[in-house]
Amino acid sequence: MADTLPEDLLVEILLRLPVKSVLRFRCVCRSWCSFIASSNFINAHLRHCNKRDDSLLLVRNYNTVEKKVIYALCHDNETLDEIMRIDFPVTSQNQFYRILGCVNGLVCLIDDIGRGTDHMLLWNPLLRRSIHIPKPNIAPDQLLHKTPVYGFGCGRFTDDCKILRILCPNEKSVINRSKPLIEIFRLGKGFWENLDLSVSFTQLDSRQAYLNGAIHWLSYRNLIAAFDVDTEVFTDIKLPNDLQNSSLHCLIIAAWRKSLSVFEVHYPGDFCLWVKKEYNVEGSWSRLFTVKSFGVSRWIGSLRKNGQVLLVENGYQLVSYDPETNQITDSAIKQPGAFRVFHMKPYTESLVLLDRVDAGPVVVME
Repeated sequence: MADTLPEDLLVEILLRLPVKSVLRFRCVCRSWCSFIASSNFINAHLRHCNKRDDSLLLVRNYNTVEKKVIYALCHDNETLDEIMRIDFPVTSQNQFYRILGCVNGLVCLIDDIGRGTDHMLLWNPLLRRSIHIPKPNIAPDQLLHKTPVYGFGCGRFTDDCKILRILCPNEKSVINRSKPLIEIFRLGKGFWENLDLSVSFTQLDSRQAYLNGAIHWLSYRNLIAAFDVDTEVFTDIKLPNDLQNSSLHCLIIAAWRKSLSVFEVHYPGDFCLWVKKEYNVEGSWSRLFTVKSFGVSRWIGSLRKNGQVLLVENGYQLVSYDPETNQITDSAIKQPGAFRVFHMKPYTESLVLLDRVDAGPVVVME
């Protein structure tokens, strides 16, 4: 077939195939294998994958039968049908690695919960390849710095994935630095570099939301700090007026239906969602919905592409809130195990890391 089809048409066919099929075409001949592993093809294939509406999810849960944390790729449907179970490539000093983010088929994880090692890696679960991130340059001083805050994202125009590490000053220290220390890891370079940036914040919440090519954190100055991954510049986004005096412990930053969002949560499980309708327009925040708990303990488990919010109720029951009907129903998702480590991220398949010789062998999924 390769001898009868024009080369341009053959490339277009390969670009539209899922990762599993593309990997098998590497076996046709050496030239195909080399072409598919080239950075130009990987980036072009990624752009096609980002345009598709495959609605995949990466799900982490604790299996009480196997007594271990499991990872799986699933369809984003009513029952979260499992496509494949994936073995995690490393062992945590705790029960599991924390998922920083999931962008362009790469999952960024860190072992920093409890007495973790702070070891980081970038993982492509479809390729079953991973890159171990070297240790950062700046060693934290507990007297001077708070626990490091991390962010992960990929450029919209450069296709380079980056990890940001921010050491905020410890406000209780006698020797108090007023300026955070910032360093960045660029996958294209493979090492950490210090960044001397002008920022307005002194403290950040550890949770992030990635959208529009920027990483977002809640700031202790009632702002959202946004880091543009391409330009490597920080900007400030004002919170809604109604949240100006809210404690950060009651706020969770998120990306809801590709919009910057903030959950306002109150014990034991009341919450409301604020959505920024127009990203670059100040004052375009709108309170979308409010959910009352009526004494039931709930915490936000994940957001679905269809706009539904998955909630963990009383620590073990997974329920789904539908903002269109304002109803909470038992979820049809039947994951074996407990939901205390339940985490779910939208996932886009990609060939990223296929060209890395330091990422381990490629496993073709059956």
